[in-house]
Amino acid sequence: MHFAESKEQYSAPHLAFLGEFSNPRSGDNFSERWDKELGESARRCFERFLSEGLIIRVNLPDLLDFSFKVTELKVMLKERGLPSTGRKEKLIGQLIEADADGMNAITLHVNLYRCTESGRAVLLKVREGRLRAQEQVLNALREAKLNEASELVSVFTGKPCPERSILENIFQHKPSDLAGLTNDQLHSLRIAAGMFYLWDQESRFEVKGVMPSFDTSLKMTNEVAAMMLIFHAFRLRGSRYFKTVEIFAIDDEATCQACRKLQDEWFTLDSVPVLPYGNCSSRLGCRCVLAAHH
Repeated sequence: MHFAESKEQYSAPHLAFLGEFSNPRSGDNFSERWDKELGESARRCFERFLSEGLIIRVNLPDLLDFSFKVTELKVMLKERGLPSTGRKEKLIGQLIEADADGMNAITLHVNLYRCTESGRAVLLKVREGRLRAQEQVLNALREAKLNEASELVSVFTGKPCPERSILENIFQHKPSDLAGLTNDQLHSLRIAAGMFYLWDQESRFEVKGVMPSFDTSLKMTNEVAAMMLIFHAFRLRGSRYFKTVEIFAIDDEATCQACRKLQDEWFTLDSVPVLPYGNCSSRLGCRCVLAAHH
């Protein structure tokens, strides 16, 4: 697979891996998950990116900036009888000008890499493609063309189509907590929920108009309401596979008392509170999760 030609020759995981180098990062160790997602060794992919000019070891000023604090740079300057005042980049410049060989030697072990201009161009092209794909999916959802929306995401990501039943549940059912919404408000939130679901809930939406900005009578943000629709859709699907669930709250100081009270209780699918929990008062929002039991 040659990575310097066209977008069609990039898999989504390979593009994600390349994106890891948008900012300087170590080239020494990679999570084992990358081997599985890439379908090859992350080390092998890394070496290929290097050989094809998509990533490069960062330059000496960046290596020094990454490796040393200002106080440490000042010590090195004083040791060389040089002025030690000014901003960090000025200190680094003085050290390189006075002792470039020495600076190269002390950063020789620092394996820090970033995207080259070619690598950034690839990521920019993909970002533009993702934006077009998201706009197309958004328009399909607005017209309730669920199959088309699902297929568009599949074509762009190269992954199987997301489960259709979840998308149908989002657009055909609603949790009781959202009963106070108008039909137009509910439809807008369903579109947002569909986008979150189809793009794995973590995609950065550059396309405008995904999350509605209207005010409702609900005691939650519109984003939380959209997530409720997704949870409800999965709960409806799950009723075919499990009967009871348990709720787990994050055990830290940010978790509110309302969420803590849900812990250590068993719920039937008919009685389990909808997540994110509508009574949550945490500044971080509800972070409760479910564990299903057959």
